[in-house]
Amino acid sequence: MIFSLVPEDWNFSDPVAFHIGSWPVQWYGIILTTGLIIALLFFSRLAPDIKLKKDDGIDLFLYCIPLGVLFARLFYIFANLNMYFPLQNFDDFIALFYDKDGGGIMGVTILGGIFGGLLGGFLFARKRKVPFFELMGAGVVCLILGQAIGRWCNFPNQELYGGVVKAEWLQFFPVAIKIDATGNYHYAAFFYESIMSLIGFFVLWTVFKKAKYKGTVLFTYFIWYYSARFLLELTRTDSIRYIGEFEIKISMIACAFMVPLGIICVMTYAKNKGYIPWLRFLQNVTAEEYYNPKQKVVSVSTNTIVEEDSLTPDPKSAAEPKSIKVGNISAKDMAAAYKEKQEKKKP
Repeated sequence: MIFSLVPEDWNFSDPVAFHIGSWPVQWYGIILTTGLIIALLFFSRLAPDIKLKKDDGIDLFLYCIPLGVLFARLFYIFANLNMYFPLQNFDDFIALFYDKDGGGIMGVTILGGIFGGLLGGFLFARKRKVPFFELMGAGVVCLILGQAIGRWCNFPNQELYGGVVKAEWLQFFPVAIKIDATGNYHYAAFFYESIMSLIGFFVLWTVFKKAKYKGTVLFTYFIWYYSARFLLELTRTDSIRYIGEFEIKISMIACAFMVPLGIICVMTYAKNKGYIPWLRFLQNVTAEEYYNPKQKVVSVSTNTIVEEDSLTPDPKSAAEPKSIKVGNISAKDMAAAYKEKQEKKKP
């Protein structure tokens, strides 16, 4: 080994960080929790841009995290049906969600977790009357930051690695990592995904700050993350697979579907000013209606309730207020006609 960022005598093969009494505290949980907290704190920074309070992120995460964990596990089970079925007894059913020997949930995948998080966001959006795509636009900026951090939990667990690195001059971290189970150096795929997620975070954050409709960020996430994941799956040797006539990685099938979907959605969303007609069931309110609501006001001249645009994208750029109309007659013309009528009544 020529060079390594990690000392050779530094043992990362033990997934347990320390013990509290007889209870082991694993690096996996520590790293994932750290990523979750940082993502939550960052959401509080983005929340005002989608007209939410900073502490609304806590409520959102209470919707998304439990469903994300559940779907992450269900997707893993679905991809490995031969490992869990048929069920012989009730203990086998319990083992689907809790491994007594492993001490918790053994086997999850972020691909399923993303869909669970989206479902949680949908429920939150419905309750709070927030545009779903706008909400998730802010959410995925925080998600990909959490992913960049969370991927490091695969380091001590020696997961998510690529093929064997045979060239000795490449047998160092972060290019490769030694896997105890094989005794060989493998490409450090988890590290590659962490870096691509970190770059993706800055890309999505930039799009979030620049885009008029924040839902654009959600579809940009689909394009960025699933493209990167597709490329990584080409190198991985420990991926979830579907065994049939052909051996196909389920994760690559998901990526191949989500990337073009993201491209179609981002184009449609921009064209329709924050709305996708064929996904209307996900949208309780359009982005345009959310950011530019109409308020009911009373016309002084006619004592009639009418509507006007109450907000502009940039208050500094607002010149004169928009005229209020009832039918095709503006309030200004109505006031002039009323004044003329009063003048004629004078003796």
